[in-house]
Amino acid sequence: ALLRDFATRLRSDARASDLVARLGGNRFALVVEAVGGDSLLIGRAHRLLAIPREPLELHGVTVRLSTSVGLARSE
Repeated sequence: ALLRDFATRLRSDARASDLVARLGGNRFALVVEAVGGDSLLIGRAHRLLAIPREPLELHGVTVRLSTSVGLARSE
C-alpha cells in the first residue's frame, strides 16, 4: 500500500509525456523529455523531493517517507 501511494503521488506530479516506472523494491524512475535548462531540471527535482513529505496514513499508522533523487541529462 505504501509503494502504491508513493507511485500515485509520483504520477500525479508527472506530465502526460513523462514515463513513471517502478524499477523494483522501493526504487522508481521518472523519465522526462524536453525539460528545458538546468534550472528547470533542478526545480523538478525539488518538487520530486517534496512528494513524500506529506505523511501517509497506513492501517491507522502515520508513516513518514524519505527519498533521494539522482539526475541525469542527455542532449
